[in-house]
Amino acid sequence: TPVTLVASSNLGLLPLHAAPVTLDGRTAPFMDFFAVRYAPSATALHAAHQRTQRASTRLLAVGNPEHVTHPAHLTDWLAQEAVRLTPDAALPLLHAAATVAAVENALAAAVPEHLLFGCHGHFNIADPLQSGLALTDGKLTLARLLTSLRLDGVDLATLCACQTAITNFQQAQEEAVGLPAAFLQAGVRRVVGTLWSVEALPTVLLLRRYLTRMAEGASALSALHEAVRWLRTLPRAEALAQIAEVRKMNGDNALAAWYLDSIVATDPRFERQTPFAGPSDWAAFTYTGV
Repeated sequence: TPVTLVASSNLGLLPLHAAPVTLDGRTAPFMDFFAVRYAPSATALHAAHQRTQRASTRLLAVGNPEHVTHPAHLTDWLAQEAVRLTPDAALPLLHAAATVAAVENALAAAVPEHLLFGCHGHFNIADPLQSGLALTDGKLTLARLLTSLRLDGVDLATLCACQTAITNFQQAQEEAVGLPAAFLQAGVRRVVGTLWSVEALPTVLLLRRYLTRMAEGASALSALHEAVRWLRTLPRAEALAQIAEVRKMNGDNALAAWYLDSIVATDPRFERQTPFAGPSDWAAFTYTGV
């Protein structure tokens, strides 16, 4: 059963869907009983409900140009995986091609049903309007989304980046300030993001599962809800098999291979039966909108 939470002020910083609750004698995270979606305000939720999807292409996938560090390599690969799972009418903007102008021009030329950013993200606590997504030659800022970029007709924005669901907790106001609210105000109907910096490996495993479920026909809310529960309960043997598959699909990316191998060899999580059961690996992922 879907439930919408309008978390104002500091409550918006908390993964309320991960809070333990007891229903019918069973204690489990709130999301085990309800498919949780968030809204920055009742006004924003109402506006998102009024919008209609009018996409002219299925996917615009923006792959992180900052592929110097190993986490970015995997997130960049995730954007390419989204293209692979959406072979028809998918437009990739990868590596050096992922400039601010290229992204804005692509959005002006064709409205995508799904807009995916595989990149670094940052929440600027001193100046929230300068929070945004890192591209090749600059940043797609919250200020740009709020003032001049129109995304009317985009059904879903998936932000495969750090700190993309944080809101400005320094101001108690009816309309939360953050990337989800900015994307909704720009015209997007629903947004998937993260509340804090999540390590690349659980991010890639979870979002790959999410993209696969959507390719199989699940809604974005159902796909994310199922993917989070899947990662949380993923047995060690299956986790290792998934990592081996991701490593193989990264081909000749030596840095990504080194990163994955070192994680498997040294990370104490793999001493547990369910390596990613800890909330730090799964509770950051949120769904905002209708």
